[in-house]
Amino acid sequence: IFMYLLDDKLFLRIIGTLFAFISAIHLVRAVLGWDFYIGIYQIPIIWSYYTFFLTFILSSVSFSLSKEAIKLKNVKRNR
Repeated sequence: IFMYLLDDKLFLRIIGTLFAFISAIHLVRAVLGWDFYIGIYQIPIIWSYYTFFLTFILSSVSFSLSKEAIKLKNVKRNR
């Protein structure tokens, strides 16, 4: 629903920032060794490293796509 209200560049930057924030939280959890439980199950620390790398990559892709959206918008204007 947000995608219809925002232009592509702003949408991708917001998503990239959100993924960067989530990535930072997972890295802090992994480095400091915070315990995380869902019900009675403890989530291993190694999963925070995995999710850190995944969300970091998603954030990077989002920011690079926002730069491409700027370039594509400029190309469409010049036509």
